[in-house]
Amino acid sequence: MALTDEQIERIEGRANGTLSEEETALLEQELGLNPALQQEAAAYLDVYWALKSMALMPHLKGIHARLKEEEMEAVQAETVRPLIPDQPGNVFSLTRINWGWAAAAAVVLFVFGVGIVNYRHKQNDRLYGMYEQTLEKSFVMSRPEYPAFQEKSGELKAYEKFRSGVDLMKKGQPEKAVPLLEAALRSQNKKVRQEGEWFLSLAYLKMNERRRARKLIDQIASEPDSKFNKQALRLRSAL
Repeated sequence: MALTDEQIERIEGRANGTLSEEETALLEQELGLNPALQQEAAAYLDVYWALKSMALMPHLKGIHARLKEEEMEAVQAETVRPLIPDQPGNVFSLTRINWGWAAAAAVVLFVFGVGIVNYRHKQNDRLYGMYEQTLEKSFVMSRPEYPAFQEKSGELKAYEKFRSGVDLMKKGQPEKAVPLLEAALRSQNKKVRQEGEWFLSLAYLKMNERRRARKLIDQIASEPDSKFNKQALRLRSAL
């Protein structure tokens, strides 16, 4: 489906960080309900950032041309003026100028890179916020289930780590939750293992570990019987 001008304006606003929090939340909700629209938005942003990088090319070419010009000036200076040993400034001044222009080029690339990273981090935070409420639906063992966990070696401990990991996620501490949720993946209990995968993917997303999050989300999306399969399908299309 084709994006409307109004949708494009809001998507660009989100990318630039100029869209209000309320409008951003509405846009994320709209994208979350429409996978086809998510794909169109992702494709548009790829082109958008590519054009942004192309806009920097004239600046980089100008810096490159200036560096070349200074190199030529340095060569000419060396052929017409002998270096004076007791004036070290004569030897290194042109080198310092070249480093200045090289630093300018690095700054241009750094600013562009930071813009992309900031956009990705904001997007990760928004996506995490959309699925954070699933923590409230996490598995809690009932009394009748307790004997089954107690009978199998290590299962009760895996469950306790799973619950501790979920509690840390609720407290906004994904870094501490990760090793506990990773340990829960070794559980033989299907609920603990599958939910551990989902909450671990959210922890990675919150930590901006996008590749690790995507790997787990792909796995959950391929498991139709997973409790969070539908959420994983929607989240995958937004990454």
